[in-house]
Order: sequence, then C-alpha cells, then structure tokens
Amino acid sequence: MSERYDLIVVGGGIAGSSLAGRVAASGARVLVLERETQFRDRVRGEWVAPWGVLELERLKILEPLRERADAHELTHQSTGVYRIAKPTDLVERYHPNRPAVTFFHPTAQEVLIEWAAEQGAKVIRGARVTSVGGGESPTAEWTGEGAGSATARLVVGADGRTSLVRKAIGRPERTRGEMRLWAGIRMKNLDWPADTGMLTLDPRTGYAAAVFPQGDGAARVYLGPSRDERKRLSGAKDIESFLAGMQPLMGQRDVFSDAEAVGPLATFDTEMRWIDEPYEDGLVLIGDAAGYTDPTWGQGLSLGFRDARVLSEALTTSEDWRAASGAYAAEHDVYFDAMVKSEAWTEEVLLSPGPEGDEMRDRAFGAWAQDPSRNPTAAYNGPDFVADEEARIRFFGLDLVEAAT
Repeated sequence: MSERYDLIVVGGGIAGSSLAGRVAASGARVLVLERETQFRDRVRGEWVAPWGVLELERLKILEPLRERADAHELTHQSTGVYRIAKPTDLVERYHPNRPAVTFFHPTAQEVLIEWAAEQGAKVIRGARVTSVGGGESPTAEWTGEGAGSATARLVVGADGRTSLVRKAIGRPERTRGEMRLWAGIRMKNLDWPADTGMLTLDPRTGYAAAVFPQGDGAARVYLGPSRDERKRLSGAKDIESFLAGMQPLMGQRDVFSDAEAVGPLATFDTEMRWIDEPYEDGLVLIGDAAGYTDPTWGQGLSLGFRDARVLSEALTTSEDWRAASGAYAAEHDVYFDAMVKSEAWTEEVLLSPGPEGDEMRDRAFGAWAQDPSRNPTAAYNGPDFVADEEARIRFFGLDLVEAAT
C-alpha cells in the first residue's frame, strides 16, 4: 500500500533539498527521492550570484553552507572584454549588497540533503524514480533502495535537465541559442586572488575563460571556445590543451605555473531550454527541470534557489497547494523570461565579433556610462526588472542613435 505524503520531491540535489527542508520545517510530511547514494564531481555550476546569496538567506541555508560546506565569499569580480579587467566590489556596486558565494558542488549537495532530513523530510537515497503521475492524488514510483510508491498532495520535479517529471507534464520545450561547449576543471595553487571571480571574453576569437576561487587554495576553472569549435576536452590527456586555451585570455599573468588538477576535466553543452508554466495537475518543476540557461553567465544555481524559495513560500502560506503552485509557475515565467532576455542581450554585446560588434559595444558601454540604469546587470542584481522592448532599446543605446539622427 502506498504511503501518503504532503510533498514528494523527485531529486535531492541543490534545489530539491532546499525546497524539501523549508517545507518540512513547516510541519508538512515530505519525501525526497534521490538517485545518487554519493554525490560526485561532475563539473557544473558552483557560483552563486549576489542576488542568489539573498535567496540563500531567505531559505535559511546560507549558514549551513558556510559552516558545513565551507562556502567561500567572493567580494570582487573581474569581467573583461579582450583582457582581464580591474575587479569590481560586488558588495558596494550591486543592489543586493552581498558578495558572491562558491562551494564544491558535491559537498554542498550532501550538506543540503542532510539539512533537509534534519528539518523533518524523509530521504531515500539510491531511489530510481520510474514513473510519476498527476491528478487528484499525484504519485511517484521508484526502484532500488526501499523500492515502492507513494502519493502526495503535490509532486515536485527537481530532477535536472532530463527531468522525468517534465516529461510527465508533457508541455513543449522552448530553446534559445546555439549550443556552446564549455570545459571545466577544479584546480589548486593558482596564482589568483582568493576573493575575486574572473570572466574574460574575446569577441575576436569567441573564446571565454573563467576562474572562481572556492577557498582552501582551490578554484573551478572554465574554458569556453567559440561556438564553431566542437572539440571536447576531457581527462588528464587534455589538461595541457585546456591551459593553452586559457593563457591568451590571461594576458601576461602566469596564473597556472604551479597549478595542479584536483578533479576531472570534462566538457559540457550549454544552451537555454525551458517550459512555460512549470505546473500541471499536481506536478510542478523547479531548478534545471523547469528551465536552465547558458552557464556563460552563471545563473543556474541562483535560479534554482529562487525557485525553491518562491515555491516553498507559496506552499507554507497557503492551504490550497494547487493554486499556490500555479502562482509560483506564473512568477517563475516572469523572472525566468527576464533572465533569458538579459543573458541574450549580454551575449550579443560582449561576444559579437568584428567591426559591427565593436560599434555595438562602444554605443552600449557609452550609454551605460551616462546612465547605469540602462544595464540591469542581471548577473549580479538578479532578474527583478521589466524585460520589455523599451528595456532592450535602452540596454543597447538604440534610442541615442535615433536621437542623433
């Protein structure tokens, strides 16, 4: 006979555990079904933007991440075109007035799934969910550890990019942009300041490089080649090629002379893929299951925490969970759409090649210097802005062109 819960969360990763813990703390019966018995380093996002740190505070998980996952503060960010830029003080410059935060992803996953259990959620590890269903009494079935089935008031899909729950909802996926390959590796002993993140882009080649320190001398390092290049770097044999690709973007700085790999080198595809209205008949999506964006701009974790916070607040302040889930889905559409548009605009400005790209950058940068409000800087401030046609015109400084003519 199936057990009955208030909430079943499929996927006990970052977003799923954050949601499960907050809802369980309110007294609800929560079940978390997590496939992995041990989280592994698979090269993925580990940077939480300043606006995402505010979400961590609201979820009440910032302190557990600091105390048990060694969450590391980055108070400065260097974002440069053609060359490494002078670092910007994130706390002073952007409205959340918070630093960015990094951590080692597997450690953070372990901390948060343990935290969810401490809040009262039942956690089953090694559970491979085989089917979910919506309706009057949503269900989940799983094999593996503690194989069985359960029903709930609501089933949440926090099961990533290949979400089974998203497939059950059956709504068409939307995409934007051509996929770019990115390679990443965790390294130690870099000659780079421990309090500063770095992203440098070269529109002439389409290459981009990023460094995000994690404390204790470690950092996650990424290399993004041009969209035309489809070479996948992986394993120890390709580390030399990876560093050779990084060096032109580092200028004269010898960042990697003493560096050593402390994790796998792997390449992953990046794109934007999502569904509208991530709720249907007792099934709701959060995190990458609802939608994911090109990690060039590093918003995936912050968006996942935003989803967990918005949905948990809706569920813990309403008796009508279906209406609450619908309200969450509508709000998700607004802020996710804003982020998709902002990232598309930013990529166009920063990575468009040739004289036309240089002209676009000169116009946009000049407009931002005159009026900083033209650039919402969503990567740091967050997606709480109106992403309409007027905002796009102001972002690119197109109104100044019209005024000049």
